[in-house]
Amino acid sequence: MGCKCSTQEKELRGKKNTIDGVIKEEKASNKPQATVLLLGAGAAGKSTVMKQMQMLHTRNGKPTFTDTERGQFQPVIQENIVRNMRRVCAAMVKLDIPYGSPEGLEQAKLLEDVTQQGLTSKAVELIQALWTDRGIQQCLKRSNEYQLDDTARYFFENLARVSSSTYIPTDQDILLCRAKTTGVQEVVLEEDNMLIKVVDVGGQRSERRKWVPYFEGATAVIFMAAISEYDQCLEEAESQNRLLEAITLFGHIVNSRWFLVSHFILFLNKVDLLATKYQERGDESVRQYWPEYQGTSYQDVLNFFQAKFLEASQSKQKTIYTHFTSAVDRSSISLVIDSVKINLMNKMFSNIGLL
Repeated sequence: MGCKCSTQEKELRGKKNTIDGVIKEEKASNKPQATVLLLGAGAAGKSTVMKQMQMLHTRNGKPTFTDTERGQFQPVIQENIVRNMRRVCAAMVKLDIPYGSPEGLEQAKLLEDVTQQGLTSKAVELIQALWTDRGIQQCLKRSNEYQLDDTARYFFENLARVSSSTYIPTDQDILLCRAKTTGVQEVVLEEDNMLIKVVDVGGQRSERRKWVPYFEGATAVIFMAAISEYDQCLEEAESQNRLLEAITLFGHIVNSRWFLVSHFILFLNKVDLLATKYQERGDESVRQYWPEYQGTSYQDVLNFFQAKFLEASQSKQKTIYTHFTSAVDRSSISLVIDSVKINLMNKMFSNIGLL
């Protein structure tokens, strides 16, 4: 009898869970839905914002990243470390920077010859040695002159932890992990009064042809640009300034016929890196790449580049909501995302006559 009762209870619980799930889906389907496109040039920080959204929300009451999912980031992070140190070593030759010790050049050659993927014990040994080289440190200070991930220094500093056999990526590691978005990524944020679907469709030039099918019916566009990249060139075209490319791309999008009624939000991202550059190099560094800049303070730099983006809009009636962001900062990006959600809710409810 006890066994029979237990089976019936399990069946009842299973049916209840199914019914609860159906009710929840029906409630969700009745909510207004906003579709937000996350657009911008490559390396602007879009993937980081998507990860932040995943971390700030839960799926079915569970943490967004399981141990299995965290483990999937491990090889990507480790490949990033090897790739970035190889890039620094290549830049040593390009920029004619001598190694701090006679062994440095030989270590760089040995690292280039490592054929096995990932952080092998040999690769770890070589990267640790190169990381302490004075020439390598000098080359890192000139990273705007070649292609290097913004987060390279963080992972070099954490090499011992990341190369451990028991390593599981932390939230911060996942946020700072660099991987090109080559397909469509989606995050659905379920709020009390609405659903918000955020779609990231990649930013490199080769990915932009895939954008158009997602344009129709977009409630809002979040355009991201890395404001710290005022002195850097594109990976795809090294003669093109990254920030100028972002401004040009923003102009094409904000003036597109597809977005005549879409809500426009501009994220000028990586202000933390911009602040560091400004502190180290001052206004002359900005004027070197943007001769028309006449400011004398960090705030002037922010205002100058914000104006450059807003001038790209041909419609002076279109409201563009600007946020200066650091996508890797959980607390600040959380406030920005909350502000965006409130604006979207107001727009949605206004459209259906509730405001």
